Amino acid sequence: MKTTARACVFAMAMMLPAGHAVAGVRMVNPERGTRMWLSVGGEERMYFRLESGETTTVHVEGPGEIKFIMRGITSTDAPTSTLLLDVLEGDRRLKRIRAEALPVDLKWKDSAQGSTQPRSGRLRVPAGEHVLRVAFQSGEVPAVGVRYAFQPQGTRETVTLLVKEKRLDYYIADASSPVKVDVIGPSRLRVVSRLIFREGARGSQRYEIVLLRDGDPLPNQVGNTTKSSGVECESHPEWILGTGETFYVDIPKGKHSVELRLANAEFPGVALRFSIPKKDIANGS
Repeated sequence: MKTTARACVFAMAMMLPAGHAVAGVRMVNPERGTRMWLSVGGEERMYFRLESGETTTVHVEGPGEIKFIMRGITSTDAPTSTLLLDVLEGDRRLKRIRAEALPVDLKWKDSAQGSTQPRSGRLRVPAGEHVLRVAFQSGEVPAVGVRYAFQPQGTRETVTLLVKEKRLDYYIADASSPVKVDVIGPSRLRVVSRLIFREGARGSQRYEIVLLRDGDPLPNQVGNTTKSSGVECESHPEWILGTGETFYVDIPKGKHSVELRLANAEFPGVALRFSIPKKDIANGS
């Protein structure tokens, strides 16, 4: 059965899933929380601010899994911060995410405050509609920035790749399971693709990615890649991944859907990472 990974990318809100994700992953907007931006590796990433002792809510429909990605918002050079996030439904606590995080050399946009390393936790969501309350409990930092990524059950996974000591989320597509990205333009969608090599493959490998925008075909993207050194998938250490290749999809004004699928059934899949170039975030509407 064909499954579709879904991600939503908004030119001004930069959401890859419903708001960033794959295998059906979408970024979820909470009911409250100020949007904050952090530039990481040249990409603008959106978080929602949650003050110490503050609670917000997110609405999800299972079955699936929700991932909470948080960064401490720091105003001091404390060597380590404890981040503590509680997830509740009604009065029942479903999960407590507790993590130590070191400060990093990053500043939140339009702010003098710094950031810690990202820390995350996952929660399985059973079938049906759920209203989750998310509370930040730690007093060691004044606030955290949180991203909420929901992945429906039955789609191909979102994976974390270690690339030059950075942990980056990628979405997996293959010949039968596409990734679908919702984008608000005018803007350009930047895509980084890494082929997953089939067993025994040697030398340069040619592959194609089939593209549809709003159901209409766009020219296929052709890649020629070799095995990458120093890149590893956390959940699939046996995978051999190709070097990253970048291409762009033009997005006209309005909301549009872009679907990406690997044309080559002989390969296990292709890992895809999405972003909106910074200048397009600034110029989009």
